Amino acid sequence: MQITPSAVATRLAIALTTAASAPALFAADQLPTVSVLASRSPVALDAVGSSVTVITADELEKRQTQLISDLLRSVPGVSLSRSGGPGRATSLRLRGAEPRHTLVFIDGVQVNDPSAIGSAFDFANLTTADVERIEVLRGEQSALWGADAIGGVINITTRRASEGVEKSLAVEGGSFATRSGRVGLRAAGDHSHLSLTISRLTTDGISTVDEDRRQYTTLDGATSFEVGGASETDAYDNTTLTVAAGATLAEIDFELVLRRSDSSGDFDGSPDSTDAFFTEPDIANHSSELLETWRASASGASADGRLRSTLAVGAAKTDRLISDANFGDSLFTGRRETASYQLDYLPPLADDSLSGHEFSFALEGEREISRSSSSFSSFDESSRSRSAVLEYRLDHDDRLFLSAALRRDDNDRFGNASTGRLAASYRLGGGLRLHASHGTGVKNPTLFELFSSFGDPELQQEQSRGSDLGLEYRYGGGRHLLDLTAFSRTLEDEIGFDLGTFSYANRDGESDYKGIELSYRGQLDEAWSMAASWTHTRAEDASGRTLLRRPRNTASLQLDWQAGRFGANLGLHYTGDQQDEVSAGRVELDAYSLVNLAADYRWRDGWRLYGRIENLLDEDYQEVVGYGAAGAAAYLGLAAEL
Repeated sequence: MQITPSAVATRLAIALTTAASAPALFAADQLPTVSVLASRSPVALDAVGSSVTVITADELEKRQTQLISDLLRSVPGVSLSRSGGPGRATSLRLRGAEPRHTLVFIDGVQVNDPSAIGSAFDFANLTTADVERIEVLRGEQSALWGADAIGGVINITTRRASEGVEKSLAVEGGSFATRSGRVGLRAAGDHSHLSLTISRLTTDGISTVDEDRRQYTTLDGATSFEVGGASETDAYDNTTLTVAAGATLAEIDFELVLRRSDSSGDFDGSPDSTDAFFTEPDIANHSSELLETWRASASGASADGRLRSTLAVGAAKTDRLISDANFGDSLFTGRRETASYQLDYLPPLADDSLSGHEFSFALEGEREISRSSSSFSSFDESSRSRSAVLEYRLDHDDRLFLSAALRRDDNDRFGNASTGRLAASYRLGGGLRLHASHGTGVKNPTLFELFSSFGDPELQQEQSRGSDLGLEYRYGGGRHLLDLTAFSRTLEDEIGFDLGTFSYANRDGESDYKGIELSYRGQLDEAWSMAASWTHTRAEDASGRTLLRRPRNTASLQLDWQAGRFGANLGLHYTGDQQDEVSAGRVELDAYSLVNLAADYRWRDGWRLYGRIENLLDEDYQEVVGYGAAGAAAYLGLAAEL
């Protein structure tokens, strides 16, 4: 239902050409620090009231991470749960929010799966092979980007051509018989560009269910049991193709982006020996997923740059096949079709005015389709929605930045819903900046939750409200950035599975989420740079119980070194104790720390030899009860940019 973040990204150059007589909301020297998520139009990061983290292409290269989910471990407020090795279900939580409360875009296309439980996006099959930039916006964002965004938004941008002809390739191999490769071709002229990237990843993987048997005791002490004991590995493969083409005709920018990701893998039976549906782990099960997206857009500006408009249409389709030895084949198809129009207006200013203003108005339409065919449930349903968004932005004296957004959604299943958001950024002087935001949001029940055999057509929308307040300190000539942010959110009418009725239901009361994020980014000297973060989160349901798979404490450290042709990266990720649940009751998962080491050597122009060791200390841990995680692993690769 969105005009998408990459739509505003394509208009960034236009935004930067605003008449010099107006206060510069988007100054040219701020281009490397621009957010395309925190507003309906690009805005400098130090003018943003919400909490934003950007991972750049340079950071992607230094860390050498294969999976985007592993890369996101370094972002404040992010926690992950993966049920096994590569390709297995991977849930991401922002500030303790449910996975379904995070909206995900790839090249401006919303990829949350309408056929998935809660329409949550599964990060299992998302690799870094063709990715250039990742932006993570935390907090209530429904007013800007619609339902699903009550926890935050993640925008992933793939590689684009800059100028001339660029060719790239990479090959890599390593532990678990892992092999990967990437080939790319990009070309750009004065009025057109073309990019094509294809990547392939295959691995024998690890066992989905942990090979080691572990003893657990429920928190109430009533039951002790063993999980694990699998003996075979579960292979995985992924092929991704991305094509982007654009041209400028009659001062209108046109762009078409296509993406296709085809993945498949094996998985085990249940690791939970207390489950009534327990099956031996070493059963040959298989799953596959095909994600296809496309988006076409046209954007342009008036001669004086004060009016900008964008028209966009697009779609995302996810096909999932799960072949289970005991329950047969289950096929799920989710499709989302979108159309949007956005108009941005920058009014002229009086000569003596210190304030700059900008307005954005958007109309959006969306159609969701969900189909399911399995031994448990079969249905074919759809829904439509129409939305209007208005945002006002103020820049006063290049010190005070305000943003106010209102949204009205009309859904043919739920009627009308209104959401709002306020955000402010104020430069106090001396390198200090105060930032704050407050917003309300909604999350619609999915078609699966409404119409499957476990559904309830009378489900109500989830309602959310949240705030954050932070203080940023920039010092050392801008080489160091320290930020402390506190956040709070409440969720009403939460949708969950009721074991009494064996169906989805709205829960009574409010769930509470509170926490603190502390982060640092800085250039220590000419050779060394560092990024570090710590997050403390308290997430509880209406009865005061800790929510599952929410570690109280997470921390990350990234230390980079570059000297001439040599470079290295040391990464540390800490995840504290957290609770999980099996049929017998709740258990506690131990804290764990992961240490990764990467190095590279640029042995000639355009060529780079690189290698890394993941889980250097061979930490033995579980993110989900009974499911395995990879031990120490080494990889070596060769990449070229020609």
